[in-house]
Amino acid sequence: MLFRSGQLGAAIRSFAGGLAARGFGPGDVLALMSPNLPEYAIVFHGTAYAGAVVTTINPTYTAGEVRKQLLDSGATILVTIPTFLDTAREAIEGTGVTDIYVFGEAEGAASVTDLLGAPLTAQVPRSTTDVVVLPYSSGTTGLSKGVMLTHRNLIANIAQVTTAAQIRS
Repeated sequence: MLFRSGQLGAAIRSFAGGLAARGFGPGDVLALMSPNLPEYAIVFHGTAYAGAVVTTINPTYTAGEVRKQLLDSGATILVTIPTFLDTAREAIEGTGVTDIYVFGEAEGAASVTDLLGAPLTAQVPRSTTDVVVLPYSSGTTGLSKGVMLTHRNLIANIAQVTTAAQIRS
């Protein structure tokens, strides 16, 4: 699913459209367990564009740690890479995850490209208090906990970085 320069926005809208066509949107959670890859941005932003929530999972977690986050977050879709497919399959047992998709190809697994669809023409409207991302804390002082990042949190962070980095449009 690699994309060329200038195609990121189109890929995000196509991913969002594919999710929406499957009835996946506001109130739904997609788990993303992957190292940083170009396709990561498509899934992350496409899920947000569709109005759903992304929970990012540390790809070095054990199946038990992944399962705990899947249960706690309420995820129903899990996206990963072929290397972590065995862990993902073990982790979804007893959770609400009904589908696993992989970046690239793996025997017996659906590809993330299967989730692409007709592009959404507009982002699903969000309130500033809607949760967009649900990362989990490292758990250094106890069990890891979901950190609810809202649309407003993300906007504030972008504004802070833009000012500090002196980014101009």
